Amino acid sequence: MYVTVLLMLAATPSLDAMDDASLALMTCGYTAYREADGQDQPLSQFKRTLESRCAGKLAQLRELAVQFNMGRKGLSRRAAENAADGLVADFRAGLISQYSQRDKIKAQVEALDRAMREEEK
Repeated sequence: MYVTVLLMLAATPSLDAMDDASLALMTCGYTAYREADGQDQPLSQFKRTLESRCAGKLAQLRELAVQFNMGRKGLSRRAAENAADGLVADFRAGLISQYSQRDKIKAQVEALDRAMREEEK
């Protein structure tokens, strides 16, 4: 029994590996965001850009999350996959939501910039 637990822990990705995969996905996602924004892509096109550019990073994070949830949290494969799917879905949804509101966010940043310049005068 102890050998099985030790083998599972040894096969479980480290938190550093999870962090690295998360950072790689975040970097990929925001690179896709900037590219799509620079081309003024509609939301539907941004979704395709995000999926095509970051498919490998999404899959890598998902698989690491599955292994982590099984090894460290003791979840069944099915429960670990569901949790990993939720993590990936939350990332996608958050970035897509930000992209869909980019005009509003730009206007808010510009208003803040104007207000700060006025205050400096």
